[in-house]
Amino acid sequence: MNELILKAKSNPESFYWFLSIIGLLYTSIRVIWSQLKKSKLPNLLKLITEVPETIVSIKEDQKNIYSEIKLQGKVINAILDTLELAQFLCDHEGKCIKVNSKWISLTGLSEEDALGHNWLLSVHSSDRDRVHEKWIDMVENKSPFEETFRYQHRVTGLITKVKCNATDVIDENNNRIFILGLSRAL
Repeated sequence: MNELILKAKSNPESFYWFLSIIGLLYTSIRVIWSQLKKSKLPNLLKLITEVPETIVSIKEDQKNIYSEIKLQGKVINAILDTLELAQFLCDHEGKCIKVNSKWISLTGLSEEDALGHNWLLSVHSSDRDRVHEKWIDMVENKSPFEETFRYQHRVTGLITKVKCNATDVIDENNNRIFILGLSRAL
């Protein structure tokens, strides 16, 4: 403090400017602070701090929903396997996206090999064109698909006659989400 007084006495004009700047800064900070209190900035700052928590909560909800869907899918597959139904699931365009273990056993195609329209490769060559035409009609016109045809195992060549039904899985707006196909050996 004594040093400050000595500097002020030796150079009063600089000291005056120094105090003026300090006073101006102090006044500016008080004005800005009072405006911040009146503004919505504190609410905005609170919102900004809450956003990451909300994102984490949403991600947790998504994980829970995904786990529930996965569990339901496993339950459905277990039921279908128990009923000994060969099942294939197609997207809204009629392209295969999933087959169950019974379908793989019946046809000899792996799940990867059945994707897209390749599931039709498991249909006996004599029946394939007819089944393909009926399938396209079902996909494009939402016609019923109920066909009797033969699968030919891709490895052993064993031929199995099946009755296959496919149905649309639709949403609340009557839009097709998936097509579920079930084949039962005759």
